[in-house]
Amino acid sequence: MEIQTSAECKRTLPSGAVQVYPAGWTGDVDEATARGWIADGKAVHVLPATAALTVAQTVVLAAAADEIIKQAQQPADEPAPIVLDDLTLTELKQVAESVGLVYPAKITKPKLIEALTAHAVVMPDAV
Repeated sequence: MEIQTSAECKRTLPSGAVQVYPAGWTGDVDEATARGWIADGKAVHVLPATAALTVAQTVVLAAAADEIIKQAQQPADEPAPIVLDDLTLTELKQVAESVGLVYPAKITKPKLIEALTAHAVVMPDAV
């Protein structure tokens, strides 16, 4: 893996000798050593000038970029929609109370979802 050191790094060779890499050195070392130095903050990964992506990597990268762009284009002040099925019965009761919906004390989750949905149709801004 090609790296650039930002601090002095040392590596013990199989012979027992210690190899020293000065700060600012750029070159290839084995992946385990490079990842260790990167994790320690002593080096950064450097992509070679001839680096190229495979078709599969390009597709994944393009999909990730599209998702980031899509998220960035959504209005920041627009709250995420509430999915009633994902809420617990207790949370649903809190939602019902917050919108002024009166419900029986022993209501089931499906019945409360039905009531909230009907309430939202009558009062669209309520839920």
